[in-house]
Amino acid sequence: MEKTIFQTVTVNRIELSASLVLPEVEMKGIILYFHGGGLIFGDKDDLPIEYLELFSQAGYGIVSFDYPFAPESDIEIILKCAKEQIQWYFQEGVEKLSLQDGISTFLMGRSAGSFLAAHLTHEFKSKIKGYISFYGYYNLNDAHFTIPNHHYLKFGKVDENQFKRLVNNIPTIADSNDARYLIYLYARQTGRFQDLLVPQGEKASDYSLKPADLKEFPATFITAGEVDPDVPVRQSRLMAKYVPHSQLHILEVNEHDFDRTQISGVGIPIYTKLVDWLNTLIK
Repeated sequence: MEKTIFQTVTVNRIELSASLVLPEVEMKGIILYFHGGGLIFGDKDDLPIEYLELFSQAGYGIVSFDYPFAPESDIEIILKCAKEQIQWYFQEGVEKLSLQDGISTFLMGRSAGSFLAAHLTHEFKSKIKGYISFYGYYNLNDAHFTIPNHHYLKFGKVDENQFKRLVNNIPTIADSNDARYLIYLYARQTGRFQDLLVPQGEKASDYSLKPADLKEFPATFITAGEVDPDVPVRQSRLMAKYVPHSQLHILEVNEHDFDRTQISGVGIPIYTKLVDWLNTLIK
């Protein structure tokens, strides 16, 4: 299984790239993937190899995309960059990557990446076969994001001076995850998550999908932990309620990114179900 990294587009002087993993067997479809990290940290190549191998052996390729981070870039810029990535894929990428024209295309995201993938599914719904959300959200205007998070208050406090020292003065895509995580920790400990994302004078609701938007979604696969301390599981439940053709898997776990820490016990079984779901759409 080989991974190829390549340049895609430059948006607002931000150079973006992506990674491609082709399947080991005849290709059935391609998954366009956005990583998690609260829109503040993370890595496009964060999918564990065990899951990449599952996709590859089942005939699914993966294109994993960069995007800029907050607070150096606000949500408007982040969404614009993500949109340009997908436009590049459909307009140039399919040919440049020697992919079959008209190949079934899926959008996938984990956590904050699923927020981006949800917006892009709505934007490109006529070209997307299905949407995949792992412990994600579609509503940035959730009250949960506006108050100090009890889970993150258990960690060492990140004060405002430390936060200011960590923020770069240029757009940021790749940086030390340890440093970026402290920015996220500050955002959740202080209840300023929305403030670091939304442009001044605008509202989080302006960047949230509505039930009417979700009703236009293609087939959707949703999974989340029952006791998620980071993103409220109700967002997954509501998404499943509004999307006409959705498959919801709520797991009895108390972690947010359970598929990162529990690969064999929880991760492999849910990704196997995901592959089975993909196969039903291809048929």
